[in-house]
Amino acid sequence: MDPVIPRPIGAATRLFCLAGSLLLAISFTLIALWPSPPSDPVALSAWATDHLSSMAVSSETAFFAGVLLMPGMVGLALAHPGGRRYPFLAGTILVCLGLAAYPLLVVLIQGRLTLRLYDIALTPDMIALLVSLLYGLIHNVALFFGFGLILLAVAFASTREAWWWTGATAAVGVLQLFASFPWLAPPWLRVTCALALAVWMALATGQFFQPAPERTSPHTTWA
Repeated sequence: MDPVIPRPIGAATRLFCLAGSLLLAISFTLIALWPSPPSDPVALSAWATDHLSSMAVSSETAFFAGVLLMPGMVGLALAHPGGRRYPFLAGTILVCLGLAAYPLLVVLIQGRLTLRLYDIALTPDMIALLVSLLYGLIHNVALFFGFGLILLAVAFASTREAWWWTGATAAVGVLQLFASFPWLAPPWLRVTCALALAVWMALATGQFFQPAPERTSPHTTWA
């Protein structure tokens, strides 16, 4: 039984997704370009001060990236042309979790480093805690994206998707697993992983499937 393929996502949603992908690339790339933080709390405070401007930009772009990309992921879920149900659902949920967790927590953590509320001073130990939480966040979010994309690749492999798209999805997922260890990966690899994810988001949320001639339902039927 051939799957039902829904109508294309609207032009406005495509524009939102392209803008969100660009903002996601900026946010991840700025963080990826940071040198490794020192372990000494006093030196770490100076390190954080040197990167306050890039922290502010990356947190703001992360917030709007999540807002703009989430509708695209919902559209991708509706536009999926069938295939294995559970890998697709699990993969979509993991990617959405990454898109939700990254803006929320990066704004919360980096915002406290860049914007001191009520003039509350941060001690070097507090700054060290926030920086360690930030890298822990990057680790978890990259794992969400990595395993989510690999599961989506498994789902795409059972559909009529082009082989290159299935392979690209799996490759970007594997790259995110490498990116989940930013303290081990060199800067060029972290930047590559960030750009690969943003390009995938732009292509995936704008990936449109032509409706089958005999089907007009806007809903997906699972094979």
